[in-house]
Amino acid sequence: MFSHAYPTRLAEFARARWTELRSLTDPGPCDPRRSELPDPQQLELLLSVAYQASLLQEEERPVRFRLYVGDPSRLPPGVGPPEGLHCLRFEEPRRFDEHEIRRLAPAAKFTRSLIGIRSSGEKRFEI
Repeated sequence: MFSHAYPTRLAEFARARWTELRSLTDPGPCDPRRSELPDPQQLELLLSVAYQASLLQEEERPVRFRLYVGDPSRLPPGVGPPEGLHCLRFEEPRRFDEHEIRRLAPAAKFTRSLIGIRSSGEKRFEI
């Protein structure tokens, strides 16, 4: 997998904003103190694939999706909505690339679903 030219600056911006939010007394509902960003190269790859997927279409509709980035074992088991997430897991991990996201996005309604990805080694993610 390769990285496109633009995600470096976006990843730098995200890291700067993450650092800024961590310094706030009340950063809001998505508290960055509870987790870590992927390393710079992984973050660039993640942003690159997500951006490329957002440019695609599935059955003449734009691909819209939200990602959850993290280890699924960190999610509390058995805690579903409204306090938690109802997790549906694949028996086998799927490749994290723009075409796999394009195939999954119609089944993961944007307003109600997240596509979960986790690190699977150096500069790699899986769904």
